[in-house]
Amino acid sequence: MALIIGCSDVVNEHYDNYTDAVQAGLFERGWLPGILPDSATEIHASNQLDKNTAEGYFHLPEQALTEFISRLTPVADQAASDASPQTSNNGKSFQYFINNDIWTFTIYDNGNVSYTLKQTDTSNNK
Repeated sequence: MALIIGCSDVVNEHYDNYTDAVQAGLFERGWLPGILPDSATEIHASNQLDKNTAEGYFHLPEQALTEFISRLTPVADQAASDASPQTSNNGKSFQYFINNDIWTFTIYDNGNVSYTLKQTDTSNNK
């Protein structure tokens, strides 16, 4: 189910589960990275096509969180002396890097995960 809002090139989508998101091509289009566990549910994606950015959220069951987190890099808390993940609104922030994409995931104790995508511009590096 895809909704296009106005002429701003924003696409909002919702999928009940991972299988529905795969069938709709969400991963093929690069709107989510392929590292999501297949147990992800309630996947919400909002993509600004003209800016190559994405944000959204999904839910993971407790047993999938440890494996998912093991694929990510903690965003170090600037105020902490150790490399513990940055805490934001009771969530812990992690990043995943692939090609020119920087995915930031904030993981909450209840299994909810919010995310943002930032694409770095390498067009000036030719």
